[in-house]
Amino acid sequence: MPFQLGVVVIDLEEDAVAIDVEGPKVVLFIRVIGLGELVEYACSQRAAHEGVADGKQWFALWPEMDGRPEDLYVVKRCYSAFVPGSSDLESVLRHNKIDAVLIAGTATSVCCESTARDAMMLDFKCIMVSDGLAACEQEEHQKSLEGFMLYFGGVLTADQTIERLKRDKSVTRPR
Repeated sequence: MPFQLGVVVIDLEEDAVAIDVEGPKVVLFIRVIGLGELVEYACSQRAAHEGVADGKQWFALWPEMDGRPEDLYVVKRCYSAFVPGSSDLESVLRHNKIDAVLIAGTATSVCCESTARDAMMLDFKCIMVSDGLAACEQEEHQKSLEGFMLYFGGVLTADQTIERLKRDKSVTRPR
């Protein structure tokens, strides 16, 4: 059954301490192959700045991210972007007919895992991109991914994600 893909990048802000992630690689590939044109940045309030262009919010993203004006940006007020009152991420994804998400960002075991678990509970197909995520400690990162994979969704590397997307014909573009 076809599904429509979005990329959700959590808290990958310019002051993020984690610099060894492949989140930008996944976003770039998604753009190149024309899938999942919806790239959603969910960032904490401190990263949001008002009124840069046409009154839209702008986020101080990590420099390697390819943030564009057509991308969607939401302010995330809680660890999970899906908790009621945290953000409008769920309504934005549903409005754009997105039913599958790739999760990248920081920190793996806190905001990213919380958002990914809640995505699954809201019936989104969910993959955590393991090298598109980072935590303060590698062991913490690994334990979080293992727990997520056991009970909630998939875990793939950026390269595995790209390979699957290249050959999976059930992924469609958001409308």
